[in-house]
Amino acid sequence: MITKDKVTEIFCIIDEFDKNLDGELKRNLRLPIHNGNGKHYRNRKGRLSESEVMTILICYHFGTYRNFKEYNQNCIRGCFYKEFPHAVSYNRLVGLMPRVLLSIQLVHGLKAKMKNKLIPMWDKIMLRKRYIIECINELLKDKANLVHSRHRSIRMICHH
Repeated sequence: MITKDKVTEIFCIIDEFDKNLDGELKRNLRLPIHNGNGKHYRNRKGRLSESEVMTILICYHFGTYRNFKEYNQNCIRGCFYKEFPHAVSYNRLVGLMPRVLLSIQLVHGLKAKMKNKLIPMWDKIMLRKRYIIECINELLKDKANLVHSRHRSIRMICHH
């Protein structure tokens, strides 16, 4: 199980990254504040910050729980209740996940023998930020000692 100090360290790294990413996106994207019908988009703060949701997800994947609902109930709302005082129910947390998870679509540069075609503006921006994201992932693995490897061979599993 991940210690409380490690959870705090992971949160600080993610929160710093999230603040920088938000600032960059606001400066470069210039997203509209209202939809086509003239209604303003809601931008209300939730009980959990995006950084807290990301921290919960990362800690789950590096923990020993196999069931996310049980992890939320026993770990986040249980032993980590002081670290996450505004923890939400399992259903609400699952509803918050899409806000912090980017699309599974892979964004990469042009490779040899690939046709040159236009890519959406969002993909172009993410491609520019890919190096930063990879650096943050490396920081999480190195500084927070988050190395999670699983056996990939059936033969390896049988020997353990």
